[in-house]
Amino acid sequence: MSYVTDISVSLSALVLTYPKSSEVLLRRNSFETSLAAFYQQVLVALVRLIARQDAAKEGGFLPPEVKEELLSKLQLARRSCVSLLRQMVQVGQC
Repeated sequence: MSYVTDISVSLSALVLTYPKSSEVLLRRNSFETSLAAFYQQVLVALVRLIARQDAAKEGGFLPPEVKEELLSKLQLARRSCVSLLRQMVQVGQC
C-alpha cells in the first residue's frame, strides 16, 4: 500500500513542482494510458477489495482501524493520480 501511495504522490509532486517534467512523461509511450490503467486496475480494485472486508463477518481479516488507514492511503493515491493527470493536461495546453 505504501508503494502505491508513494508512486502516486511522488509523481504528482514532481509535476506540481516542475511542470515541464510532464512533457517528459507525455513523451513516453502512452504514459497517460498507463496512469489510467494503474488507477482503474490497481487503485479502484484495492479500494473495492478493502471496502468489502468486515472483520466482524466470517472471512473478514481487517480490523476497522487498519481498514480505515488503508482506505485513507488509497484515497490519497487516487487524488494524487487525478491531480497528476490534470496538471499534465494543463501544462500541455499552455
